[in-house]
Amino acid sequence: TWVCASGPADRHSAHPHWSADHAPAAGMAGAAGAERILVRADAELPGLVTVTINRPEARNALTFEMLNQLGAAFQALSADASVGCVILMGEGPSFCSGVDLKAVSQVFGSAPAREGGARPDAVVAKWMEQCPAPIIACVQGACVNAGFEMALAADIVLVSKDARFMDWHCRLGIAPSWGLSQKLPRLVGAARAKLVSFTGAPLSGESAARWGARAAAPEACPRRCGV
Repeated sequence: TWVCASGPADRHSAHPHWSADHAPAAGMAGAAGAERILVRADAELPGLVTVTINRPEARNALTFEMLNQLGAAFQALSADASVGCVILMGEGPSFCSGVDLKAVSQVFGSAPAREGGARPDAVVAKWMEQCPAPIIACVQGACVNAGFEMALAADIVLVSKDARFMDWHCRLGIAPSWGLSQKLPRLVGAARAKLVSFTGAPLSGESAARWGARAAAPEACPRRCGV
């Protein structure tokens, strides 16, 4: 379901199970020492956990390490009975611009991928889909390839007016491996899905909500979701 919601300001703090010292997805540092995958619990609503992709300077493009951390985070969240709802979001103006092009060879050429096993990117979708708690994706700005796939793996998607969903697999000569080719037609219809995937044309947040939502076209997506 693709809808819109508004909520109060940030209320998130470190979850006792997901502190910086123990969270399976926390700890990847960039040049400035920033953690790239943040897992935080809501300070007021027990059971509400937020997973934030934190690489805004690169439009939250995913590196090999970040994919592994996201997969580990959702695997751990799936096993934690105290988690009642997960919010997935991207820091900055974009949700996620897909796998970092500099990491493509590492992701697609990893040992599991070469041996016909699960690639690290596919593991993210696997654990998202197996998570017993509902996952809400808050999407703003660019949402490309792996970002698009993560949105489709969520149970509910909140979209902003500036959201742009793009399937550029055809431009890169690779096939979507998280189920986009199956999920998108079910959401928007086969003809519209072909238009998006065959041409790489952006799907606006308003169009996505109108085509796939059970609610009116969205207004601005909140930076923090008080769901």
